[in-house]
Amino acid sequence: MVKTVGPFGAGNALSWDDEIHSAIKQIRIAHGNFVSSISTEYYNDGGSLVWSTLHGGDYESKIDTIKLDFPDEFLTSVTGYYDSVNEMNNYEFTSLTFQSNRRTYGPFGQQFGTYICFPSFDGKILGFHGRSSGYLYAIGAHVEPISYPKPSEFIGPFGGQGGDPWDDGVQTTIRQLVISCGSMVNYVCIDYDKNGHSLWSSKRGQSIGDKTYTYQTCEQCGGQGQHWDDGIHTTIRQLIIGAGSIVDSLHVEYDKHGRSLWSQKRGSSNGGSKYMVKLDYPGEYLVSISGYYGSFTNNKYICSLTIQSNRRTYGPFGTMRGIPFSTPSLHGKIIGFHGSAYGYLTSIGVHVKAISPVVLGPFGGQGGDAWDDQFYSAIRQIQLTICEFGIESVRFEYDKNGQPVSSPKHGSKAQGMLKKVILDYPGEFLISVSGTYGKEYGLEIVQSLTFQSNRKTYGPFGLNKGNHFSLASAGDKVTGFHGRCGYYLDAIGVHIEPIYHL
Repeated sequence: MVKTVGPFGAGNALSWDDEIHSAIKQIRIAHGNFVSSISTEYYNDGGSLVWSTLHGGDYESKIDTIKLDFPDEFLTSVTGYYDSVNEMNNYEFTSLTFQSNRRTYGPFGQQFGTYICFPSFDGKILGFHGRSSGYLYAIGAHVEPISYPKPSEFIGPFGGQGGDPWDDGVQTTIRQLVISCGSMVNYVCIDYDKNGHSLWSSKRGQSIGDKTYTYQTCEQCGGQGQHWDDGIHTTIRQLIIGAGSIVDSLHVEYDKHGRSLWSQKRGSSNGGSKYMVKLDYPGEYLVSISGYYGSFTNNKYICSLTIQSNRRTYGPFGTMRGIPFSTPSLHGKIIGFHGSAYGYLTSIGVHVKAISPVVLGPFGGQGGDAWDDQFYSAIRQIQLTICEFGIESVRFEYDKNGQPVSSPKHGSKAQGMLKKVILDYPGEFLISVSGTYGKEYGLEIVQSLTFQSNRKTYGPFGLNKGNHFSLASAGDKVTGFHGRCGYYLDAIGVHIEPIYHL
């Protein structure tokens, strides 16, 4: 059954409806500062062709035509922007972008104002409707759900029987893959296309290698702007960003094996303001960038940038309008930038180095047997039993891909005094563990433990005496425990990973 969506836009004008046809052959768009008109050539049931009337006027200087590769290519969605054009609050479309099952056409016009997007579902557009007078004020569509003659098939998986199963589901297609590898494949992360929109999967596997990957935020500008690449460095010390209504320039101070190295200035310093992002090197490092990009007379530019470190967010710098972008959420640090620039920044990408999990400790005695819970997504709950000598045992409830996982009890099975730490998952997480250890009747054991979350302190639990230890690292969170145990908890350590505010 054909569904009707929209129209989307604003302004009071004459309504029109092209009705439902078999398919779309081509679309004609008149645009410049605004989208002044649209007309469409349709296929009818008998195979004949018919043009719609012109919806709007030919007041703008440029006319573009979208020719679809019928019958294999069809339109699936439309996005765009509309804005007020005068003091009378008349709203017109400033740009339109058309998405087919194969590619994106546009944007046509200038991307500013209020953003619209057709609802996302599997279907093909068979006709348009909307409102117009001298310009295009609103647009909607008649959409037919796609009936797939054959359901998707499962192939594989190929490999071992270990690990937890995962399934990204069925998407429209695949745009790109990020693969970390050394002597083996450490993880894969996939950028899917879902009805014309980018959809990143979760990271499948762990960052245990030191290979780098690159990620580009938006396509290079087809000859408009000079391509540049700062290469790969140890880390980043600071950035100087020139920004006003758009991002004019980027200038980066890298660290190369302990020595300062400035990049060339990418873009120009004309207009706007200068912003300095000075990282607390070497403990603070960049983990992601995000922002918006747009176009003017078919030249793309970066409208705004937001810089995310493992400790805080810097920005946004520039104007938050246009099409949003962000680097995928992978556990790594940015060690270089690349992109293109004209008189301003036209595109940007990053080189990222995967960060290996960090193990701290264990602290305490050398007795008992070693144990290691490995690392998980987060920690939900901690149970401790306490006796007159210190910590008898610990037990942890972890989170693994949204599911609770309980560890074995590490230490004595005796029923000492029970204490519980219940974290407000997922918003609350552990950032450090501290405590004391000492000898009791010749055994060196953990005597007390204190747990620090991003919200509060729990403890101390046990006997607060003996040798003090602390398991903490700025900007990191605890994701697992390891240690030694026998009749008591002999020693304890942690697995940590960077905190990402994405």
